[in-house]
Amino acid sequence: MSGIFFFSIYSALLAYMIGQGEVLAALFGGAPFWWSIIFFAVGALVLYRGLRTVKVIELVMTLVVAFVVILLAAWAAPDIALSHLVTSGDWTQMFLPYGVILFAYYGASAVVVAHTIVGKNQTMYKRVLVIASVIPIILYTLFTVVVVGVTGSATTEVATVGLGQVLGPAVLIFGNVFAFAAMATSFLALGTALRETYEWDFKWNPMAAWAATIAVPLVVFLLGVRSFIQVIGFTGSLFLSVETVLFVLMYWRARRLGDVPAQRLHLRAAPLVSAVLLIVFAIASIYSMWEFFAR
Repeated sequence: MSGIFFFSIYSALLAYMIGQGEVLAALFGGAPFWWSIIFFAVGALVLYRGLRTVKVIELVMTLVVAFVVILLAAWAAPDIALSHLVTSGDWTQMFLPYGVILFAYYGASAVVVAHTIVGKNQTMYKRVLVIASVIPIILYTLFTVVVVGVTGSATTEVATVGLGQVLGPAVLIFGNVFAFAAMATSFLALGTALRETYEWDFKWNPMAAWAATIAVPLVVFLLGVRSFIQVIGFTGSLFLSVETVLFVLMYWRARRLGDVPAQRLHLRAAPLVSAVLLIVFAIASIYSMWEFFAR
């Protein structure tokens, strides 16, 4: 789990660094490489300031994401072509975007941060987890319908870039503001989780923990790994799938040997849910990885 945790978060930080470079270049011009470096420098500074600063910035960014998605949906609705949404595509490729979709919705690392903030109030903690899971599902689904409905097969890797090219400069600005805010919040959440892992679990001093958090994705980026979709697809297909399987196994081991009250591990139909999760994630990850390397 430790190995998967580090690989997945470092890969995600790298992906957001790449994606932000493309978004900022679309907004302001210039080379994506240098915008990625600028974003990473600012993000590293925020992570250095700690959880209190991250909380405030994430709240603002999340509100921006919600507002812009709703605005984009209303703006682009007249240009949505149903033919883009209803297609008799190649169903043998249905698992191809599995890794990207899992990456987009995955929020396991934020659970620890949420527990740090409201963990003492278990009722509030459970409510936070449910609400925080449902909101991205609604917003991202709405955003996907709008983008695919408008751009169809011309959808770009960073979808807001292509959306702006079709609907004009105003949508380019609002769409990429959404992309920037969405990736910035995830970057800060994952970076915070990784830094606190070094501090709390490995007992590193704060400066060393911060340096270890930001060094790896920066070095990999400078070595030439710059494909946004390939990074998030690979991360979701392999690392996050395996991590989810490990969560299920950890759950059952905690029920048997754990040192927390039994009621905190209660889950209705736990055997059935566990079996479904293990089967789905194992099959989908194996298939998607095979498709990934076969291309």
